[in-house]
Amino acid sequence: MGFRGYLFVVILVAFPTDAGSTCALDGSGYARCYSIKEMENLISRADEVRVLETECSGSEELGDFPYFGNLSSLSIKNCENVTDFIGNYSVRNLKFLNFPSNNISIVPWQLFGHLSITTLDISNNPLNCDCRNLWLWEYLRRDKKTVGWDPYFVVGLPQEIKVDPRFFECKFSDCEREEAQADPLPNNLTLGKDVKLSCKVKNFSKKDILEGEWRWLLRDEADEEYLREGNLTKKSLTESDRMTMEIKHLTSHELGYVACVCRNCDRPVFDVFELKFTTNLTVALIEEENTDPHLVVHGFPLDSLNVTVIRIADNSTEAVEISKEKTSFFNETLIFKFQKDHSHFFAKYFDVFIRECALCPPRLPQHIDGDYSINVCRGDECAIAIGTFVNAKSSHPVITPFPSAEKENKSLFLVTFFLSLCVIILLIILSKTHFKHKLLKKGWEIKRRRASRNTDRTEETSIRLDDYSASSSINYIVQHVALIDKSNLQVKDRIGKGAFGEVHRADWMSKDLTIPVAMKMLFGIQLDSELDKEAALLSQLDHPNIVKLYGICRWDTQVALVMEMMNLGDLKSYVRDRTPRCENYSQFPAPLVSTELLDIAAQVAAGLCYLTSQQIVHRDLAARNCLVQGEPDLKVCNAAFRKPITVKISDFGMSRRLYSDGEYYKMQNGKTVLPVRWLPPECLSSGKFTHQSDMWSFGMVLFEIFSFGSVPFGDLSNSEVLTAVVSGMKPTLPSSFPEQINNLISQCWRNNPEERITAQEALNRLQLIR
Repeated sequence: MGFRGYLFVVILVAFPTDAGSTCALDGSGYARCYSIKEMENLISRADEVRVLETECSGSEELGDFPYFGNLSSLSIKNCENVTDFIGNYSVRNLKFLNFPSNNISIVPWQLFGHLSITTLDISNNPLNCDCRNLWLWEYLRRDKKTVGWDPYFVVGLPQEIKVDPRFFECKFSDCEREEAQADPLPNNLTLGKDVKLSCKVKNFSKKDILEGEWRWLLRDEADEEYLREGNLTKKSLTESDRMTMEIKHLTSHELGYVACVCRNCDRPVFDVFELKFTTNLTVALIEEENTDPHLVVHGFPLDSLNVTVIRIADNSTEAVEISKEKTSFFNETLIFKFQKDHSHFFAKYFDVFIRECALCPPRLPQHIDGDYSINVCRGDECAIAIGTFVNAKSSHPVITPFPSAEKENKSLFLVTFFLSLCVIILLIILSKTHFKHKLLKKGWEIKRRRASRNTDRTEETSIRLDDYSASSSINYIVQHVALIDKSNLQVKDRIGKGAFGEVHRADWMSKDLTIPVAMKMLFGIQLDSELDKEAALLSQLDHPNIVKLYGICRWDTQVALVMEMMNLGDLKSYVRDRTPRCENYSQFPAPLVSTELLDIAAQVAAGLCYLTSQQIVHRDLAARNCLVQGEPDLKVCNAAFRKPITVKISDFGMSRRLYSDGEYYKMQNGKTVLPVRWLPPECLSSGKFTHQSDMWSFGMVLFEIFSFGSVPFGDLSNSEVLTAVVSGMKPTLPSSFPEQINNLISQCWRNNPEERITAQEALNRLQLIR
């Protein structure tokens, strides 16, 4: 075999063709299969598959499609009977369906009710003008500003659907437009009586039986009682054009909205009843760790409510009528903030929080933070809730009396004795280490000056990875942070991957406790004295809005950070996934509302206040470096039912070593890598990082939060951003931002660092806006 023959063999080995490929799963959960049969290779690892692309080969069918329980994105092409497959395949987390080139001509709307799809791509398919596609044509041409119940919220259709432009040439002029109309409810609905609901479907011309479905709207799917009794969804069959349902013995559970849906109409037609009848008043106080409690008042009517609050610590009592905006007690130290976006005629939601101490007159914290009794009354009928309210965003100093002279003298003697002892021990240690330190000092200072040449005596915002050798990591003795033994960690599934490495869920067996943790396996990062000190700094911090670092672990040849588990990922992805798609339309998870965005911003500000109090400059504050913790909300279609979340700042001091993606820009010296979109002019021009530069970055975080994850200067390259910021340009603030947020961001972006708002002032401002 000549040289060309060998070269041909090498090319085949290095670049195999698709024909010889097999179905394999990579480390990120992505799999590409070239036939349905090949997917058998994935069955043993089905739970790891997140993104799957496959196609039918020859005469293959989708009937034997394996079940992938954690699948989030599915792409299928060159297959027949895809619509039948959609109707029968149910995966809880499935969000993206991509079905190009599958010869799909008709897509009935009934296929999607059991799924929570956000995006459906059926482009490059021969969709015809059959009346069963009328709903799709109307969906794509709908007015997003229409007031009222959106059919795609009620029946659960995909949020976004992509088709070929030629589909819009259909007219559907000969198709009947069915309509559902609810019969009037009786005027004397009362608790305990029976009620019959009836809907008439106009223009229903089919000869088959009318299939109706009744849905209670705005209900949490986790309501075990309703799921057990089958009350969230009821079906009815009739030979006429009318749907009926009878409810025996009305209870407060039936209070609310009920929709009648025609299941076998060409269009998703429905009408909504409002079941209003007098019920008892109930009050629930939902308390979550590190978040403000929520007061929920349920019943009907809820027009005029009076509340009496008793502060149990000093038995102080105040009674007022609940306002539709904000109700305050005890000299505005206890606040009830009405949540209009979450409330309905049968339920009212209030955020309950203690006013920040910076805004309050001097007082003893135990008289503010503590137990309260809340009596909500409607006339003579009252309901009571008792809870503990504290200022979760900051800690209050405890005022103690001055000690007596005798105790003061005794304390002074003890302090003097121990200080003297410490000084003697310190002098002995220094005498032994002075000579060694003198030899190392010169070399260390040279190395440090090189590393910080462009940052004006601050740590640069990136470090070349090749400055550290593997041997230094293996031989380095950890001195400043807890070293967690590998045997005490039980690593589970991988939950993330990035340029820095991988993140795994793990259990840390510490003494008699098992603590869920996140293990951040670092690629190319070596364990040295600087990483040791940076990790020690993070591990010593203790605040509800700061991610806790438990320690470092040597995992084979890698370094792993053992951190607090933050199950909902980074803040940037969190807000992006909850961007409102359109008005009055159901989406999963539910879009974030203004009160939730303000709470997120306040939590970031609270964490930044703590860092400032500890004399720590973050240097890389951005939404990607904030993490989110809380209950999953993938099945929540209304923000009212989303549990409170906790947002925590992470990765300060080390983020520059963990990331190398497009959000960081390598400066001309080839060493310094800076997140130029988040930094003020003084950092980019002279390398000065201060608390004021963190406030500029906080303004960028506010921009990310209220734009649902948009990138600052999104239309500019990193090099263009560098030039723009140094010359004084700032991102344009969208008109959709609240005016008060625009003002706050503008105060963060003052060109003069000394004129920027402080973290405490920003937190106070956000508390007032809430």
